[in-house]
Amino acid sequence: MNQTTKATFNIFQPILQIGLRWWMPGILVILMTVAAGLFLNRARENGEAAWVEVGSAGWWGLTAVLHLPFLGILFFLIMGIVERLGYYWKGRAAAQPGQLPQLFPTVCVQLPMFNEHTVARRVIEATARMQWPADRFSIQVLDDSTDEYTRRLVEQVSAEVRAQGIDCRVLHRTNRYGYKAGALEVGRQHTDAEFLVIFDADFMPPADFLLRTIPHFYQPDGQPDADLALVQAQWGHLNHDQSALTQAQSLWVDDHHTLQMAWRSASLNFVNFTGTAGVWRASAIEAAGGWRATSLVEDGELSFRVLFAGYRTKFVKEIVVPAELPATYTAYKAQQKRWTQGWVQVQRLHLRTLLFDYPASPLRRLQLLYLMCISWQWPLWAIWMLVVPFAILTGLWLGALNPQLGLAIYLIPSALWLTVSGVITARETQYTYAEPLDRTSFWSRFGRVVPLAAIGTGMLAHQVNAFAEGLFGPLNSEFERTPKAASVTHGETHNTPAAGRAPVFKKIDQVKVHWPYVLGELFFITYQLVWAVHFASSGLYWSALAATLVAGCVLYLAFFYGDHAGKVCFVLDQDRLLASVQDLWRSTLESRQFYTRMLGAVAFLLVLLSLGGQFARFELGDPYFYGLVPLFYIDTEQNVPTTFSVFLILIAAFLLAVITKLAGLQKSPHASKWATLSFGFLLMALDEALQFHERLNIPIGQLLGDGTLGVFYFPWVIPGIVLVFTMGLFFLKFLWALPVLTRVQFLLAAILYVGGAIGVELIGSRHAELHGYENWTYSLIATVEESLEMAGLVVFIGALLNYCAAHYPSVRVWPGTQQIAAPGRISTGTSQP
Repeated sequence: MNQTTKATFNIFQPILQIGLRWWMPGILVILMTVAAGLFLNRARENGEAAWVEVGSAGWWGLTAVLHLPFLGILFFLIMGIVERLGYYWKGRAAAQPGQLPQLFPTVCVQLPMFNEHTVARRVIEATARMQWPADRFSIQVLDDSTDEYTRRLVEQVSAEVRAQGIDCRVLHRTNRYGYKAGALEVGRQHTDAEFLVIFDADFMPPADFLLRTIPHFYQPDGQPDADLALVQAQWGHLNHDQSALTQAQSLWVDDHHTLQMAWRSASLNFVNFTGTAGVWRASAIEAAGGWRATSLVEDGELSFRVLFAGYRTKFVKEIVVPAELPATYTAYKAQQKRWTQGWVQVQRLHLRTLLFDYPASPLRRLQLLYLMCISWQWPLWAIWMLVVPFAILTGLWLGALNPQLGLAIYLIPSALWLTVSGVITARETQYTYAEPLDRTSFWSRFGRVVPLAAIGTGMLAHQVNAFAEGLFGPLNSEFERTPKAASVTHGETHNTPAAGRAPVFKKIDQVKVHWPYVLGELFFITYQLVWAVHFASSGLYWSALAATLVAGCVLYLAFFYGDHAGKVCFVLDQDRLLASVQDLWRSTLESRQFYTRMLGAVAFLLVLLSLGGQFARFELGDPYFYGLVPLFYIDTEQNVPTTFSVFLILIAAFLLAVITKLAGLQKSPHASKWATLSFGFLLMALDEALQFHERLNIPIGQLLGDGTLGVFYFPWVIPGIVLVFTMGLFFLKFLWALPVLTRVQFLLAAILYVGGAIGVELIGSRHAELHGYENWTYSLIATVEESLEMAGLVVFIGALLNYCAAHYPSVRVWPGTQQIAAPGRISTGTSQP
């Protein structure tokens, strides 16, 4: 390799060596981006940038430069879609095992753990139940615990297993050198077993795991497949339906395992070890140099060394090992930090070898490069989020040519990726879930794309910090374990010892708070909100909405920092805060008639003020009356009545979201319908604020021609009528299943709202065509229309409060310790009426 190439890769050496910190390059990138954006905007405002007029060569050149991060994002999205669609070409067929020899090979199951007080007993006992000849089977509990109680518990459970005639040994290190990789290497050197099986402490291997995995290392005639180094099984879930967090994670894991790894295994003959639920050929690890702690993802690092040594690895989606997903946001962030930081360290270690030394075709090298460098999507997204507001501000974005086209180009790729991933994953997880796939289960699984998108967006600031620390920080970083709650087995036999065994005490796992990560999230939230205010004041409502949603997602995740220890926002006691929310909820329901009447009174007052203003305008001849007429005219955008209408719709959306959450916890079959209503009302609030439906009048009117339209003079009502009819059919069964009183109130609310929004709109449409808008009669018609809409919303809110008082007198606003039965194989998640 020449000196230039070597110098290029020196950027992967830690900047700490010259006295800087890993987070400093990020600050430099932010300052440079902001400075460049302000310079371009200043030049545009001063008329000094005529050479970058929209459509000019200079404009295209600058726009292309600013869009380089977006082009990188497109590369990852396209590669992701190729993998998921490629699953149907290679990957969907079941992996075929070979034939075990007459004399079974020796197998050692390794259980690395560190202070796993909540799950140690469960995983050791589950491992002891695996089926394999006792004289060819052994267990290594690689316990690096510093907690004395956990050490005693591990020793006691291991002794109980040995009493059953199983070789179960505890290897305890006083020096935790190399963390998990160090423990696995020590264990490897203490066994001569042919195959090494690894399970993290939060996994529950099925009894037939070995009987189903080991045959893949043999050919149909029973001869060893000597080039196969690893058989990786699929992760299942014990608590996938516990909360929005676990739902999002379960979709991500299903997508990664069922689709991506199955495709990679079939097309590349290579998958990276995921750290658990896999079987290694011991000689392959030896040939690759053993376990090393040079990366926080020692599993992925070893996988590439095994690849470079000439071995194959294999994924078998038909073998599922259920595990517990992180149930708290703090634990999830700790896990994701380790993974992202570790994969960047793998690039520092092996990217040069992959690019220049490993013999492969260009296509195979590109696929492996995508696999190793997929974490680059985080800085690309972060830089794009920094750049795109300035691009919009200075007109250097594709929306300057055509706003609709620009939005489509920016949004469709991500939406397409999310849709393809969600649909295929929901259809192809027959091995992961016990219940059969039907329409209900499909939509339930596909619906996980919503929390996945929200949580993925909220993790952006955290993940880009992890990337930077992996790129510029030291290689030998501290291995911070993911806290485990064992929430799926609290009170179950796996976690409750029999008489004479050591009792189980509740312990709180300590998670280190990384303040640069927290400050990065706060900066990201502030940055997006400042742009949201600027865009809103400039009339760029879609951009303002996007910035607000991004900031909201990051803020949502930041709020739960500390939830592993029963805190939120680091210091607030979660139980006390929940008790306060419970009291507020109970008080609201007890006073629901008062609040409903108060909302109705405010609506009535606004109607009177609107009528008074129109009287002053048309009868007294004062079109403004000290500026109060446009401020309170009920048919005008962005004034007091419109704001109140948006407020009413948001209240309804919030109540529907609460019902969705509580109905989901109770496994209600109608939870998805409540969720659909909540999302629909959010869209209604947006439409009420920005009047998007009225913007349909021009294109629909052009389609209808230049003739007299009559009651369809406002032609948006045509798709409006179709939408109302369609939604009525969609919710008919749901409506009929509601209690009689709720059903009647919902129908009354719908009649009032639709009667005003469409029925009276038809009358006003005809009058406007004949007599125009500037007259007393039209203002009265518009007032009746908006009054009926507000009345319908008030009735609907009252109905929701009554329904909540009857069915949900208490609420839970975030996941806590939850009693979920631990299934024999995997949780089914089947909803019960």
